[in-house]
Amino acid sequence: YKYERKHTKYKKDQFALSEANYKMGGIIKPLSGIYNCQMDRGVKFLSDARVIHYIGLLDYEHPKSLEFDYLMFELANIRYFKAFRNQGTVNEEICKIIDNPRASIRDVVTVPIDSVVYKLIQSNHFLLIMIVYNRLKWLFQINEKILSGIKKMIRR
Repeated sequence: YKYERKHTKYKKDQFALSEANYKMGGIIKPLSGIYNCQMDRGVKFLSDARVIHYIGLLDYEHPKSLEFDYLMFELANIRYFKAFRNQGTVNEEICKIIDNPRASIRDVVTVPIDSVVYKLIQSNHFLLIMIVYNRLKWLFQINEKILSGIKKMIRR
């Protein structure tokens, strides 16, 4: 595990499991998406989902939270987790979301993971733009004007 972590160019999830599976000829196969329905990339499995992953937290007070600002489900909002921590119990609002997860999907368009847009959303470029937008709006507006001019020049 430590060797893989240090020397592998491509960062894999579960190094030891991946290596064991490789050595065994790939006998371990992924489960259907209904057993691993991730809200940001598994919406097509939501209606039959057995396990739903509500990935990430959206806490506007924390700098890393900007990475999750585009998440499509309401339960990612940290206020639910803070309420749970403060009350020590799952409140009625969270129960409603758990009982009907589709109702917690924000009014968004889901971006397929094999699209350029999704790759851009996952990039450091996008994260930096979000940080500038949220913390330095004046700089974002200046950049928008500059990029608008460049775009006009390219179209000519």
